[in-house]
Amino acid sequence: MKRLILLAITIFSLSGCASWNLTSESVKALSNDELCSRLGSDVQIGNVSAVALLLDEYKLRADNIDFERCVILERTGKQSVMPIPYYYGYSGYYRY
Repeated sequence: MKRLILLAITIFSLSGCASWNLTSESVKALSNDELCSRLGSDVQIGNVSAVALLLDEYKLRADNIDFERCVILERTGKQSVMPIPYYYGYSGYYRY
């Protein structure tokens, strides 16, 4: 029974990872806000191929994107994938 549960968890986790692959069509379908947020999260993760696709789309839409809003959304995208501090007083940006 434990093996069956472990197998089910493994299959669901692997299928979830496979669904995050970006294609040029899926990038074109993103709104400007989603594009900026996704750019920040993929930069933080280190997904180079996704960042390249997102930057190409950003260059095409550069005239229609509000730069200040995009910077804020990109930062929130980065923060959404950052690990949560596990002890009191820890800050990922300021290390003393």
